[in-house]
Amino acid sequence: MYCCIKCFRNEYIIGSIEEYGEIGDCDYCKSKGEFIIHVKKFGEFLRKCLSKGYVNATTDDIPYHVISKFVETFTIIDLLRSEEYIFSDLTDYDNSCVRLISDAFDFSSPSYRDIAQGAIDEWENGDAEVILIDGFYRGDDSLFTVTWESFKQRVKHDNRFFDINTSETREEMLDVFSDFFNEMNIDLPKGTQIIRARKNSEGPFEASEKQTLECGPPPVSYAISLRMSPDGISYFYGSDNKRTCLNEIRSSNEDRIVVGTFQTKSNLKLIDLSNIPRVTPPSIFSPSYVHEMNWAYDFLKSFSDEISVPVMEDNASIEYIPTQILSEYIRLKGFDGVKYRSSLTGGENYTLFCGRYEKEYNPYQFESSIPDFRDWLKLVDYEHTSN
Repeated sequence: MYCCIKCFRNEYIIGSIEEYGEIGDCDYCKSKGEFIIHVKKFGEFLRKCLSKGYVNATTDDIPYHVISKFVETFTIIDLLRSEEYIFSDLTDYDNSCVRLISDAFDFSSPSYRDIAQGAIDEWENGDAEVILIDGFYRGDDSLFTVTWESFKQRVKHDNRFFDINTSETREEMLDVFSDFFNEMNIDLPKGTQIIRARKNSEGPFEASEKQTLECGPPPVSYAISLRMSPDGISYFYGSDNKRTCLNEIRSSNEDRIVVGTFQTKSNLKLIDLSNIPRVTPPSIFSPSYVHEMNWAYDFLKSFSDEISVPVMEDNASIEYIPTQILSEYIRLKGFDGVKYRSSLTGGENYTLFCGRYEKEYNPYQFESSIPDFRDWLKLVDYEHTSN
């Protein structure tokens, strides 16, 4: 019995049949003169691909009655038809796909001799109900979660400045997320307004240069540890609205507040951590299938929430370390800053990798890798008031 490329719509199955098959007539969709493959070989390929992402629900470590209550189970034919969507109209509409799958499992099942020696057909000759591998745990131990938690542990409590006694550098650990960051890449257009607020201002000032400096990031000698920058490194922090700015700086009625509205002078390339891409794995029939990608969206959602959640002041010096190193990694990859959602108001926060350097803090005039914020931003509105 032979099936052919016309039986399927999945590009990886079609490619495999074209690579390993021959020209002939199909016993299922009745096409003639197409690439065909014996259903035994297709069954072996099918079994191998299923095992990448699925497991028999009744043989998993979790009892079936527990799994079926919390995790969606599939028959194999329903999985292939409705989830993987592999069949062409020729085999799907007249149900010849059911016969094809039945034959594929029948021809590729363990022999009587193998069964006598203890072999078990995990897929129950195609009749098994299946679930995603680790589906019950929803990726709690996925590559992404474990890597991020391991990264945080290392930089907070093991070694901060060098990679000591480890086979994997911190950059290599963060490289696991590089594909996600590329999906989160946005262009911040020239002329975008970003608002920045400061409390306990010395102003008001009349001169535009003084106003710009008053509203801008601090000189490096005054730069304190924040979510995306450690002590001594000056970045520009701002938001898309005044209310978010005032909440982020924890302003009170006793504070003297200065609020500056800036416009970007050119397009900037940012990572938008508030925009969570709907990343999904490719088909289980793809050679590049990565099972952990099933949990990528869940991880990115929790990761985005973690980035924006307030940190207790007493713990900030430690808790900010992972995101500070993460922002430097993002700089290393050529991005100009990070956008993330404020957990206080739901507004958008920005950290731009531009700071403020003045001659008295750099007497030897060493070249800085961080641009001056005035090269990227122009102050267009200045407000000084008691809150």
